Amino acid sequence: MLPLLVLREELADRGWIGRHLAPLLVFAGGVFVAVGPLMVFFAQHPVYLLGRFNQVSIFGSGAVGARVQDLGLSGVAIVAQQLATTFLVFNATRPHAFFISYHPLLTPLPAVLLVFGAVLAVTRLRDRRYFALLFTLVAILVAAGLTVDPPNGPRLVAVVPFAALLVGLGSAHVSNVLALGRAAAARPLAGAMALLFVGTGVWGYFVEYPRNLIATPTPTEAATELAYYARDMRPGARLILFEEGWLTCGSHATLAFIAPGRICVDVESGPQASAISVSPDDVIVAVRGRASDAERVANQLGHYQRKVISQPGGGPELLFAFEPAP
Repeated sequence: MLPLLVLREELADRGWIGRHLAPLLVFAGGVFVAVGPLMVFFAQHPVYLLGRFNQVSIFGSGAVGARVQDLGLSGVAIVAQQLATTFLVFNATRPHAFFISYHPLLTPLPAVLLVFGAVLAVTRLRDRRYFALLFTLVAILVAAGLTVDPPNGPRLVAVVPFAALLVGLGSAHVSNVLALGRAAAARPLAGAMALLFVGTGVWGYFVEYPRNLIATPTPTEAATELAYYARDMRPGARLILFEEGWLTCGSHATLAFIAPGRICVDVESGPQASAISVSPDDVIVAVRGRASDAERVANQLGHYQRKVISQPGGGPELLFAFEPAP
């Protein structure tokens, strides 16, 4: 990202690099000192650099090919779907990972103002400040969107300051418009809007968010029990997993380690869940929150019964398998 920002400055102002060469060299030296040991280590041990990439990247993990086969969409359509889901995390889609929230990152008013701020920034891209803001935000969102099961909350932490700046830009612009350009009237409007943000934020974080929050239930134990169940499947059978963010086919290496060679297919929530192609030879498994979706699909094949396959420590039932009734 940094070389691209420097290139942008040179394209916008010929000779910029030459005039700022000394501080740029100092900065580059600092970067090399900071990351040099990491570069040497990863050059000697590339498996540690690529291991996580191959696990969570939609390209390295094979997720794109699997979804193309299951949904009948092109690879370009799959990537576009991933990116759209991630970019809408402020307004429409909900983030998930260790905790599953039932609303987007922003409450409605800041979400609208973020859009206003983004439009304002686009109209001022010739200003390096707006360019750097949008460029950095988009780069982080694209990187997060090209991982499995987006939008993933922990992978989006870095967008918070940039999203806050866009909300602030939108708030200032709307206040100025409502005040008809009069600074004396715009300031109280902006202050009132800020107080409204604080009030809704306090309510959302301390009241609404905990009330609608589901803590991710012991995913490691559930993944292990799923792997042992898959290992006992008939040869050639597919494992159809109605997943949620905390447990997917690719979220844990346990499945590939304990049940190597087993074919696992993720079924995400939404309209595509009912469109999944399932045969009587497939094994249908669902996490707790998706049991009703899996049961509907299973009953289309015949009379199936639900079986609990993961209940760590006698706690909540986490995984269900749907097997043909005897």
